[in-house]
Amino acid sequence: MQNQEELPGNMEFNHLKYQYTIEKDTYYPTGIDMDMRFSYTEEVTMESNQKITGTFSKINEVTEITIPQEALDVKP
Repeated sequence: MQNQEELPGNMEFNHLKYQYTIEKDTYYPTGIDMDMRFSYTEEVTMESNQKITGTFSKINEVTEITIPQEALDVKP
């Protein structure tokens, strides 16, 4: 966690394992695995275990991006 000051004082990380997989030839990310356990105490203590797995694909394959006219017509 980069900025611990932004976390509530009653939140505690007990475990964090983060694996980021990168393609050797292109240096593009190909996958992510995260295993995290934390607890949060207010009136009661809540413990959470999270395992997150993800893959990346179609990097730099973005085609045309169009903004709907109704979005362009919105006044600030």
